Amino acid sequence: MSAITDINGIGPVLAAACSKKGFTSVQKIAAASPEALAEVPGISVARAAVLIEAAKGLAGSGGTPASSAATKPKKKKAAKKSGKDKKKSKKKKKSKKKGKKKKGGKKKKK
Repeated sequence: MSAITDINGIGPVLAAACSKKGFTSVQKIAAASPEALAEVPGISVARAAVLIEAAKGLAGSGGTPASSAATKPKKKKAAKKSGKDKKKSKKKKKSKKKGKKKKGGKKKKK
């Protein structure tokens, strides 16, 4: 039997809040409706649906934690910039800090 902290997304604080509302096992969370689980402070209906699916995966797998890929979408990695792109972005940042550039290139001496 797994502890509810084995569910991806439930730590010790949220587990204590779930226990106060009667969700004391992975099986009870897996069998709950999103609306019922959302009564736990800190859990929205959307988050409850994700936690229920994770609990179902955990309950069906015999106690091994469900993979995080099944419960959370993966973040996209940013493409690496080439050396030229890095220089361009640095120039843009500098020009934004200084404000608008004057046309004409060189500054006039007084």
